[in-house]
Amino acid sequence: MIILVDGHNLIPKLRGFSLKAIDDEMKLVDLLQFFSRVRRTKVEVFFDGAPPGQSGTRSFGTIQTHFVPIGQTADEAIRLKLDQLGPQARETLVITSDHRVQGEARAHKAKFLDSELFAKELVELQASPGEPPAPVKKPARPAAAPPKPPAAGPARSGIQPKLSPSEVDEWLKLFQNNKKNDK
Repeated sequence: MIILVDGHNLIPKLRGFSLKAIDDEMKLVDLLQFFSRVRRTKVEVFFDGAPPGQSGTRSFGTIQTHFVPIGQTADEAIRLKLDQLGPQARETLVITSDHRVQGEARAHKAKFLDSELFAKELVELQASPGEPPAPVKKPARPAAAPPKPPAAGPARSGIQPKLSPSEVDEWLKLFQNNKKNDK
């Protein structure tokens, strides 16, 4: 079974988590790694609102994380993933309280679970005897925040981030506004 998680929909349902916190996404990824290990299931999480240059898919341990660019939504990305899965979508569980996403899951014959119920399951799993009370240790390579675009000049790694046309337009608007403010 594959579990697809609407990340920003789940975060507010978890005690001690907040969408206002800068590390909320990575805290959720850590918790989902624990869940994935204990339940032995594949988990993919979708976060919308990724700033220009930081969108894309990354693996953090056992969790595949999709950072959806501004202008698109995690809802759309989950729908596209269900489309890609085709008949395998029947073996998929979508975690969301968003009724539109639940409708997409139903249309693809996937199962769905409200974020509130999944949050309770995560808390119970952490509290179960013999299991650690918090997510397991971070992987050997620390799970860092998505890389920031370089300030100026070519990227030090030699790899330039690929920006979509909408991300380029967003950056151009930002710089044009800054020039106006400087005058």
